[in-house]
Amino acid sequence: MIDVLALDVGQTGVRSLLTVADSTRPGAELPGIVATQPLLPQVAAHIATLADGESIAAVSIGASGLGAADSARTLADLLPGRVRSVHIAHDSVTSYLGALGDVSGAVVAAGTGAVTLAAGPGGVRRVDGWGHLLGDEGAGFWIGREALSAVLRAWDGRGPATSLSDVAEREFGDLDGLYLTIQAAPDRVSRIAAWGRHVAEHAATDPVSADISHRAGARLAESVAAGLRAVGADAVASRVGNVFRNPVIAESFTTEMQRLVPGIDLREPLGDGLAGAALLPGLGAASALAEVVDHYTVAA
Repeated sequence: MIDVLALDVGQTGVRSLLTVADSTRPGAELPGIVATQPLLPQVAAHIATLADGESIAAVSIGASGLGAADSARTLADLLPGRVRSVHIAHDSVTSYLGALGDVSGAVVAAGTGAVTLAAGPGGVRRVDGWGHLLGDEGAGFWIGREALSAVLRAWDGRGPATSLSDVAEREFGDLDGLYLTIQAAPDRVSRIAAWGRHVAEHAATDPVSADISHRAGARLAESVAAGLRAVGADAVASRVGNVFRNPVIAESFTTEMQRLVPGIDLREPLGDGLAGAALLPGLGAASALAEVVDHYTVAA
């Protein structure tokens, strides 16, 4: 019997933790979810692989891209006789729990995309997370798009020169064709987001990269401040995600948070979204986060 099978479900991969008799160990990392296919049948197949024939007391999942029909009960129905209870939340919730635990505050998660979750007396509020076309400001895609736009502005003579232009020429060749290459690429979202690494590498010496990094940190701080205000949360926050590996972004985020929320308590994350997913079954009804977690217990 597996006591808790926790999953962090994303398009890049699916990570897992298995708790058996008070001992927790990492499970296999499985291929990511295909966004163009229904989510829960894919998750159910992964659960069956990880369980390897054993029954599961609790399945606990943090996932992006949850739809209205992606309920805990629906997933339980896809696993007849295999699970006793199912707990599902958006990955912003599990990122929050992993970073801060069940306390009042806000957490911003910034990778390819970006989303902030705030929890407090006024309930739970998600800020941004509107996807790469309409939002996710300060995230990897946003940074990469700003970088490539700056390269093209410099190419046109509309903007300042940048050392990112040399990187772009090595990757794309003639910059006149850069936009055609990007528009035709089936992996254009991840390819643009990957430019966050180039911005980080050049931020210390290239004013354009530094400016993009400063603005990214400020945009992420704005989302956190907005979330804290919306729910009347304590002035407590944390940040997770690869974007913050850029030290200029991390410094800009901290500086702007201190300006927007004087006295802010910025905490290093306790853990990640997978650790947060493992906490879902024990979340009490009094928790502000309880309203955004879907629980289902299979009838005996």
